[in-house]
Amino acid sequence: GLLVAAGAALLLAAAGAVPGLDDLLAAVVTHVPGGGLLRDGQKLLAPAALLVALAAGHAVAALAARRRTVPYAALLGLLPVLALPALGWGVGGRLGPADYPESWSALRSAVAAAPPGEVASLPWTLYRRLDFAGDRVVLDPLPRALDRRVLVDDDLPLSTTTVRGEDARSAQVSAGLAAGRPLPELLRAAGVRYAVVLRDQPGAAAAEAALAGLPVRLRTTDLLLV
Repeated sequence: GLLVAAGAALLLAAAGAVPGLDDLLAAVVTHVPGGGLLRDGQKLLAPAALLVALAAGHAVAALAARRRTVPYAALLGLLPVLALPALGWGVGGRLGPADYPESWSALRSAVAAAPPGEVASLPWTLYRRLDFAGDRVVLDPLPRALDRRVLVDDDLPLSTTTVRGEDARSAQVSAGLAAGRPLPELLRAAGVRYAVVLRDQPGAAAAEAALAGLPVRLRTTDLLLV
């Protein structure tokens, strides 16, 4: 079973680079509901990685059990380190935890204390460049930071096209914004009660202006909850 799963995982992961399969994969991602799960091939390699880990461990144990092949066992055990030595130091310090500012803890508390209702993340884009994460572009952390359902723009913009998201309500908000409709009206129609503006992101000033006059539950230098 693991062999079959690993083989299928390798095939799906490589499909984006195989002529013929790449067009089929693009069609599935673009037009088939749920097909977006296949667009990041590296995420599909877990079964293959598990198979390699088990096979490598078994090979090391088998070789080490024979006196003449102990050096080969040692070499096989060291291969991952020799292939990726920088991982031992977190790739030069680039891999490590990010410490969220106290304002995010205050936001969590404010949302937890507020009456029930969904939250929208603004500006209306899925990716953020956060200074406390080393100014790297990351997926919007708000849906995982709050214990509420968070509505986000789940479209994926690429260099030549946009892969549409799978949330019909998000698509409705995107279409309304493109048509120039008021942001509060669109969020209410989508069933959203609260909005969080990440004030240090591009487009935040326009989002704040669109929400002007609504009751403010939290305002910090980098976050706004209305």
